[in-house]
Amino acid sequence: MAAAPPSTSKAHGAFYDMSSHFLRSAIVVLAFALALGRLTPSSASEIGADGVHHVGAVEAAELITQDPDIIILDVRTPREFNEGHIERAVNIDYYSSNFKDLLEDLDPTTTYLLHCRTGARSGRTLPLMLNIGFQNIHHLKGGIESWKEAGLPVSIK
Repeated sequence: MAAAPPSTSKAHGAFYDMSSHFLRSAIVVLAFALALGRLTPSSASEIGADGVHHVGAVEAAELITQDPDIIILDVRTPREFNEGHIERAVNIDYYSSNFKDLLEDLDPTTTYLLHCRTGARSGRTLPLMLNIGFQNIHHLKGGIESWKEAGLPVSIK
C-alpha cells in the first residue's frame, strides 16, 4: 500500500490509503468482469435525453475513485441502508414524508451518484432532482443489487 506524501496530514493520509485500496479493489473487479465477460454493453454508461449519465456498477466505482467529492445518494429505506451500502453513501429515504424538502437542502451544483435497491426509486427521484436544478447526476443502473452482483464492496455500519 502506498504511503501518503509526507506533507499531508494524518487524516488526509488515511483517506489517501483508503482511496488507494478502493482503487485497487475496483481495478481487480474490473479485470475479473472483463475476464468473465460480465462487462457487457448493458453495463456500459449511457447519457439519457435528460442529460443524466446512467452508469453500470464498475463505472460507478471508477467515478467514486476518481472524484473524492462525489456525493453517493442512496434513496432506500434506513433498514435497507443499514443492511449494506456503498461506503460514504448518504441516505435519504424515498418514502419519507419530507423527501422533496430533503433533496432541496442538497447543493444542486455538486456531483451525485444516485441509487436505490434496483433503480426504480432512484429512477423516480431523477425528475425531482432535475426540476430542483441538479446539474450533474450519475444514476447507478440496477441499483445496489447491480453493485453487489459485480462483486463490489458494501459497508455495514
